[in-house]
Amino acid sequence: MRIILSQRFPLGRFHANPWKAFVFDDPYGEWPPSPWRLLRALIARSYQLQREQPEIDTPQREALVRAICSSTISWQLPDFSWRGPGLRQYLPTEFKRVPAGAKEPGRMTYGTSKTQDNFWLTPDSAPPLHWILETDQSHWTPEVLSHLDACLARITYFGRAESITDISRIQYKDTNITANCFLRPNRTATTVPVLCLRPDAILDQVQLTTDDKSVSDASCPPGAIWLFAERPALPKRKPRSTNSKPAGKRHPVQTMQFALGGRVFPPEQSWIRITEKFRGAVLAKLAQSLTGNPNSRFGDLSPSDRAKFSLMTGKTDDDTPLGGHQHTCFFIVPDEGGQPTRLVCHRHTPFTTEEQNAMLAASERSLAWEYGSDDWQLRLVPLHAGTPLPENILGTAQAWVSLTPYVPTRHILGRNGKPKAGCDITSQILADLNHRGLPPATLNNEIDAAHHRWVKVHRPQRARTGQTNDIKRGYHLRLRFDQPIQGPLALGHSAHFGLGLFTPVLE
Repeated sequence: MRIILSQRFPLGRFHANPWKAFVFDDPYGEWPPSPWRLLRALIARSYQLQREQPEIDTPQREALVRAICSSTISWQLPDFSWRGPGLRQYLPTEFKRVPAGAKEPGRMTYGTSKTQDNFWLTPDSAPPLHWILETDQSHWTPEVLSHLDACLARITYFGRAESITDISRIQYKDTNITANCFLRPNRTATTVPVLCLRPDAILDQVQLTTDDKSVSDASCPPGAIWLFAERPALPKRKPRSTNSKPAGKRHPVQTMQFALGGRVFPPEQSWIRITEKFRGAVLAKLAQSLTGNPNSRFGDLSPSDRAKFSLMTGKTDDDTPLGGHQHTCFFIVPDEGGQPTRLVCHRHTPFTTEEQNAMLAASERSLAWEYGSDDWQLRLVPLHAGTPLPENILGTAQAWVSLTPYVPTRHILGRNGKPKAGCDITSQILADLNHRGLPPATLNNEIDAAHHRWVKVHRPQRARTGQTNDIKRGYHLRLRFDQPIQGPLALGHSAHFGLGLFTPVLE
């Protein structure tokens, strides 16, 4: 006999952790949902049903436990389900005077604890989660099935209270439902533990409270057993077609834009990791197009081959910096809310067809901006050449204000902690402007002093053996020129990777 339960999460999230898993140490979350959790939810709703129908009593619950424990359970998990980024929620703790350490403690109130809330994303528009129970028909009598349906109809949440759910039994004869997640007795590198039911479990074991001694002191509650499930792999994303005619030439452009999308955006101090990784992906695509080898890396090319893309790298054939700041700039432009939602690639010399194809191919790859966390990734979407920028960084103006922090190229303070002569912010800004062939400007850095912060800077591979680090102090500045100048205006350390970018302001 086959019984199929269809379950949806209207809010798009299933909040739960495996048995006795500390939320801060659980990297997986509970997925698929455990049979142990399902049966306990059914028993809880059976007691609610008894208040409505007094004829429901212990024998009916015992029959339901026997029927489910004797069943072999598998799942059909939705194709588009993945682990969410996690949330932090303040929960009440001890009721006491706050602050307790003060000489005169304040009012009585609850303390708070910032608890991590793990969940799995299950879009309501996606197919539902299906539980597949297969067993001998003798246990599933019409009375047990009726009891099951009544309990399912009363389940409003599953896992934590945030997991609003809708679950019911369906007639499988009219559907084509096959399992894609099965339970196995042994663990492998690709399976996750799932708390399941022993065939001989009884009602008294299932409905034990979590503070019962036999439960609280056990790694596995009475009547349960750990089995292991292998989740189906996420379907591979079909590559976007970047050009209907790959052999054709593209119109030369000076600017290419990409919209950034993701669940979690990086803080300002980590924006440069996006431009660094995207630039590296573009260079890899250029190397692969040159050699025809999909595994080629740009660093493996000969000096003469690398020199062909000097306007992309800023390096000549002998690996010396290209003069005149002619090479490509990679800017992160935030929206009105300060989120990094646009990646802009700009160069005075128009991009060639080969370079445009490489950037479009590189945009197919998601960018992980946090080391060690593949969940925090950004996706890039190419935008039409006529798409307006969030900020007019290519405009003409006399007054400019920092859009991203300006990092001076030299240390302001010496080893003795005192200011170094000629290395103050004003002197370094004037030197940067002169180096760019721009007129001097009046500097005002007092207005935005509260916005100065530490940011990550770009350090080339050859410079990573020095004694300095890649976290520097960034400054938000205001510049005013005697005459309008043409953007983009990017100054200081890592200017070609998005730092020190200015935007015009109205005076």
